[in-house]
Amino acid sequence: MVQGFVIGVVIDTFGRKKPLVFSQVETAIAIAVIPLFKSVYPAFCICRCVLSLGTAMSLNMPLMPDYVDKKSIGLASAYNVIIMNLALIFASSGLYQIASLIKDQKYIYFGTASMIFLVAMYMVYGIKDVIIEDQDKDVEYQTVGEIDQIMSKVEESGSDRASAENKVI
Repeated sequence: MVQGFVIGVVIDTFGRKKPLVFSQVETAIAIAVIPLFKSVYPAFCICRCVLSLGTAMSLNMPLMPDYVDKKSIGLASAYNVIIMNLALIFASSGLYQIASLIKDQKYIYFGTASMIFLVAMYMVYGIKDVIIEDQDKDVEYQTVGEIDQIMSKVEESGSDRASAENKVI
């Protein structure tokens, strides 16, 4: 809940990619070290807090407006909910079945952390930074709302959207 107050400032300052990759790596490290501690307090509690912070940052990252056209954002949101529910079903039933086959439970933590780390490394190359080149200024990061305003001005002036989108890297 505390993170919600600062996540917007962090995203506006660093863009979306860096905080998202950092939060995924943070989550992976927290999951990987959980089985290494023998006591619940303070080690497990600290790991759980770090895990929650990383997960909350990842789940609250507004990526969909960067990749989806405004007309189809509802459909993309529906796909997102379907995939999240399928992941929850797999996590609750599939991982339980896998866990029953593995003798030492720490390998489940290590495997989960490895998968999250691989996803974070994929995000380094798979997520674009939203940048708009302004001819009067140096390249600077823009918020999605500012990009939408610029695109609507371009459409109102009669320029085609494809040439304007080529300026968005």
